[in-house]
Amino acid sequence: MASLLSPFFLRDLEAPGAVSAVGKEHASAAGDIVLLATGPDVKSIQMAKNTMRMLRGLSLLPHTVLLADSIETCNSIGYSGCYWSSRIILNPPSASVTLTKFWDWRFKFYYIKKKLMARFVGAGYGVLQCDTDTVWQFNPFPALRSMPSSVVLQYDRPFANAGIMYARPGDAASMLLNELAYRIQLVQNRPDDAVPRIVSFAKKAPFYGNTDDQTALNDVILSLALGNRSFLGSLARFEASNRYKPSGPEWHAIEESRLHIEQARAALAL
Repeated sequence: MASLLSPFFLRDLEAPGAVSAVGKEHASAAGDIVLLATGPDVKSIQMAKNTMRMLRGLSLLPHTVLLADSIETCNSIGYSGCYWSSRIILNPPSASVTLTKFWDWRFKFYYIKKKLMARFVGAGYGVLQCDTDTVWQFNPFPALRSMPSSVVLQYDRPFANAGIMYARPGDAASMLLNELAYRIQLVQNRPDDAVPRIVSFAKKAPFYGNTDDQTALNDVILSLALGNRSFLGSLARFEASNRYKPSGPEWHAIEESRLHIEQARAALAL
């Protein structure tokens, strides 16, 4: 029996059936979506609107999903392709050093953007997730679709940049995106449970609890390449001594640093 309940309820992407319905509403004929995100402040909204103007000029705006932090932000923007998620965290979920010192609206999106990418990909759509500080001069989808890779990333030497990602439907992209989203929410929400069980030398809270999506992305790529979970670049390195968390060993003096270099070389050699 077909559901009589609208999947567009409150424009919330967590409503049953919402992701599939939004994908169907906005995807191009080739099944692709542009995913943007914006916070509630004036500067962020202005950047999002500037990006949307560029996308309109390339005939890509109808295929753009804008993720906002709340229904109020969507209402203030006035774009029919704006949605929010009731899973977005409103306040710091833990007392990690990262969230205590650096909390702002960006941290609300690190998890949900990657999880929504995974859900759109799982529903059969290709997703190009971009930050709103990008310049759009051409339609990138013909080039992206010509590449055989499951995930295409911007190279930000020496890292893969999490700010621009294209993922096409398939198990490989789903695995990467779900693993990335899982790691972000694990450390955001439960650093006291996760960090000391993952990082051998991290024993006492408060933990740094790094949840930056770019460092986590690079560790996930490394992990999938080697077939073994590694948290050295995104988690262990930040639990070593640094300006915001002076306790802990010097990173370059410990075995984990050497192992991280070895893992990176092994992955590059594949």
